Amino acid sequence: MGVWATRSPHRPNFLGLSLLEIESIDFDEPSIQFRGVDLLDGTPVLDIRPYHPDHDIPKSTSRDGWIAHAPQPRARVDWSPRALDEIPNAAGRTVSGMPAYDAEEVRMLVDSLVSLDPRPAHLRGGTGDWAMRLLGFDVKFRMESDRATIVSLE
Repeated sequence: MGVWATRSPHRPNFLGLSLLEIESIDFDEPSIQFRGVDLLDGTPVLDIRPYHPDHDIPKSTSRDGWIAHAPQPRARVDWSPRALDEIPNAAGRTVSGMPAYDAEEVRMLVDSLVSLDPRPAHLRGGTGDWAMRLLGFDVKFRMESDRATIVSLE
C-alpha cells in the first residue's frame, strides 16, 4: 500500500496527521465541526479518513503516538569535501515560508535526518546512492550498510 493511502508518519511532505473528533456535519453549508486537534486557526484540512479502531487508538489525553517509538540514529554520517563546501550555499536556498537555517544548522539537520537511514525499511542494510529533498535543495548520499556519506547538496 502506498504512503498516501496509509496513516504512516513517514510522509514525503509537510502534512501532519491528527486524530480528531467530529462534532457535527452541516450538509447545507457544507461544513464539518471538529475538536481535539492541534491546528492553528485557518489551517486547511486536506483529508478526513474514517476512524480505524486498530490504528487510531488514543492512548492518553496527550496521545503519545508514533513519535514515542521513533528510531534512534543508526547510521554513522560522513561528509565529502564537496558536500561540506556546498553547505553555505544550501543554507541560503531556504524555501519561501520555511524558517531560515545557518550553515551549522543545515549540517546538523542533514546529519540527524540521514543518520536515521531514510531508505525504505526493506532496502536498509545494502549499498546504494540516495537523495532526499530538504529545505529547497537535494541531499545526495551514499549508504553502505550502517554508514552514510553525504555526497552533495544541490
